[in-house]
Amino acid sequence: MSGADGHDAPHRFTMMRYDATRPLKDRRPTVPGLHDLVEGEAQRAHSLARSLIAKRQDKPWLSLVAVPLALTAATVSLQLWMTPPLLALCWYWGSKDGDLAWLLGITEACFSVVWAFLGAYMLAALPQDRLLVGLLWIAYAGIVAVPGGINRWRFNRKYGW
Repeated sequence: MSGADGHDAPHRFTMMRYDATRPLKDRRPTVPGLHDLVEGEAQRAHSLARSLIAKRQDKPWLSLVAVPLALTAATVSLQLWMTPPLLALCWYWGSKDGDLAWLLGITEACFSVVWAFLGAYMLAALPQDRLLVGLLWIAYAGIVAVPGGINRWRFNRKYGW
């Protein structure tokens, strides 16, 4: 069938609809209500995110121990794509009382990554002095751990570990 404009009219029984705002030569089918569908899904995702944030619980052990260890493992194995989800988990499990308490977990992860790369570099640079490298590596961990232990004792194990 040919219309008045010389173009073939779409079959009248098709489920696809053609957008009247497009030029007649552009015959791509459009899905009715696609904008409404996308908007509805975006609202649903937004409400899901808000409900997950509202259910957030303090899990300081996960935020301050497990996530820094996972970040260290991801960084050392060069799986850097895991960093954003782990940072989100560190924030999610961090304390609701202190808005910036989750940054402590990230700081611990940074110290841990430096510690791991420092040990690997020293072992590669000084292969004949393994005992000295091991002692220095352990000393660095002790220097970082002692202030943490003192703070934990000073604040009477606030997090209950």
